[in-house]
Amino acid sequence: MNNSLPQGWDEKELSRIANIVMGQSPKSTSYNELGNGEIFYQGVTDFGEFYPFVKKYTTEPKKMANIDDILFSVRAPVGTLNIANNRCCIGRGVSSLSMKNKENRFLYYLLKFNQKIFENLATGTTFTAVNKKDIENFVVKFPQDINEQKRIADILSAFDDKIELNNQMNQTLEDMATALFKEWFENFNFPNDEGKAYKENGGEFKSSELGEIPIDWEVCKIEDNVEILGGGTPSTKNESYWIGGDINWFSPTDITKSNSMFYSKSAKKININGLNNSSAKEFPPYSLMLTSRATVGEIGINTEAATTNQGFITLIPNERFSLKYLYFWLYSKIDEIHSLASGSTFKEISKRDFKKLKILKFNKQLLDLFEKKVNPIFEKIENNQKENSSLKNLRDELLPKLMSGEKRV
Repeated sequence: MNNSLPQGWDEKELSRIANIVMGQSPKSTSYNELGNGEIFYQGVTDFGEFYPFVKKYTTEPKKMANIDDILFSVRAPVGTLNIANNRCCIGRGVSSLSMKNKENRFLYYLLKFNQKIFENLATGTTFTAVNKKDIENFVVKFPQDINEQKRIADILSAFDDKIELNNQMNQTLEDMATALFKEWFENFNFPNDEGKAYKENGGEFKSSELGEIPIDWEVCKIEDNVEILGGGTPSTKNESYWIGGDINWFSPTDITKSNSMFYSKSAKKININGLNNSSAKEFPPYSLMLTSRATVGEIGINTEAATTNQGFITLIPNERFSLKYLYFWLYSKIDEIHSLASGSTFKEISKRDFKKLKILKFNKQLLDLFEKKVNPIFEKIENNQKENSSLKNLRDELLPKLMSGEKRV
């Protein structure tokens, strides 16, 4: 017996307490986005914060996972977790695990607790990965009492359930604001002088390069109306640019790993020497960061002064083109932005090409009215994200205490 174990706990290989299925990718010719066949998750790029995003289907599924199975990334980044909320086919970048005693939620936190160890197990020259034996032979410590497992899972999942509820609320709020933007600035049913829908009530239009637009609106280039910045990377070989850094320096992974709207901190920071000795440019809080390289078209709002690497185009809002308007305008242009991206190794849209994008200019009274409508929505979304950050910190403090047996419940 291992005397270091808490009373009533055991340690075993994962294969003894969990069912493990390694993914296998179907033929690419069977993939589709039309809903034909089974939902298909290829790898970690399909993962969300808790549940995966449905992007593809396959008519020739190989390996399947069931609802509530734990989806485990076996390729870099190894150990990232999601929970299957649909029966699904899993590709070679994913394995699925289910607890033999059916306590899958406990298994989720057990794996989360051991995530860093899994990362250290990963090997490979092209990309890091773990194989089935690595997972099967991985030794975990856990309470034998299924009721204690349930209590641990209940405590930790209470945090995650609230986080997920806030995420869902934020998505609903953003959808509401998006619908208003489309109705006013794409369908042109903004309030006229009488407070009625402009287009539906005989508003006048004129021809433009963007099609029919309201008579007193104009088409202009984004570069002539909004300050646009690129980014840069201080030499990683020079530690004096990074040591003690307190200036946010965003890279696309800070944005693409999350579906958030607001970002307060970057994973890496630079110092004033790094800023002064690179093409990185500091910009004010509540600017718009658009990923422009590799993963093109992800959008984030910084809540503190920040810089970015060269994988971004940053827009600085102003009185005539506000943060909220530009946020939805960017999303309305995503297809065009993607079409302008090019490159053989990875896709990229240049700052030069981006500056050519056209934007509609209209009277400031309408912009002010739009701001009045959407400001409470943005404030609620930001507050929900702040609450989520606090909840995650509390959960992450409790996780090691509960999963090690230091704190018993």
